[in-house]
Order: sequence, then C-alpha cells, then structure tokens
Amino acid sequence: CSDCHAVHGREPQHVRETERLAGPVFDHAQPPTRLCVSCHSEVAAQLDLPSHHPVREGMLACTDCHDPHEDRRATLGARTALCAECHQDVTGPWIYDHAPVTEDCGYCHEPHGSVTYELLQTTQPGACLSCHSLPLMGATHDPQAFVTRCTDCHDAIHGSQVDPHLRK
Repeated sequence: CSDCHAVHGREPQHVRETERLAGPVFDHAQPPTRLCVSCHSEVAAQLDLPSHHPVREGMLACTDCHDPHEDRRATLGARTALCAECHQDVTGPWIYDHAPVTEDCGYCHEPHGSVTYELLQTTQPGACLSCHSLPLMGATHDPQAFVTRCTDCHDAIHGSQVDPHLRK
C-alpha cells in the first residue's frame, strides 16, 4: 500500500506525492497521474506523443480509466464499455455495426498515445487493411483508393444507421 499511499498524505485517498516526476511535461497532470507515470515510464512516453488523451494536461487522470486495486485482466468488450463512458457518440447502437468497435477499441486505437491521427495504431489505409483483404477490396475500388484515407469515403467507421458500407 505504501508504494502509492502515505499514511499522513493529503486527501483524496492519501495518494503519496512522488519525488520522481516523468519530466516537466507532467507538471499539469493530476497527482495520481504523476504517481503512476513515476513507475510506468512507457505509458508516460506514449502520453507525450502527438495524439494522446489529455492526461498530461490534467483533464483526465490515470484513475479515470484504470482502477489500481482491481484485476488488470479484461474480458472481451470490457475496454469498449470503458471507452464508451466518454465516447458515447461512436458506440451506437447501429443498424450496421463495424464488428471491431463492439469488441475492443484497441483493435484500431492506442489508448495512451500514438503518432497517428485519432490515436490510431497505424495510418490509413494500413489500419483498415490489417483486417480487410486487399484482393477483395481491390476488386471493388479504384487503385487510387489505396493511397488515400478509407474514411474519405467510409466516414461512418464506427457504425451506420443507413449504409452497410459504413458511409453516412
């Protein structure tokens, strides 16, 4: 307990103040976050990437998504349910679902930070082609489609009410 809590610490929950700070970039982060990144340097590095959740700015804390006292393993769909607490606009319900969205946001997105737009694991069309077959897609697309972003045409990537090809 004393790794994170101090008996005579300040409220809330007597979170221990950390001496080791993951650089000046976390000056505005909430105290629990500063404590977390003092040990989790790989996450601190991800939060410093161009596309990131606003944790280092103090708008979110690590404990908004992670409960340090619970089991770290997650069941299928658990991460999506957690993400949906804030990102309700992309969760549906949809008439035409995009299956990865209902299973795990982590199929496409990095939760802490990424060098790509919208926390994507890789740029488009690569992110989409990791699941969607190039021979199958090539039969229905102009060859130029593979040098642009898939979301230029398929803009309802999380789900659609009107189009099975996930267009708005």
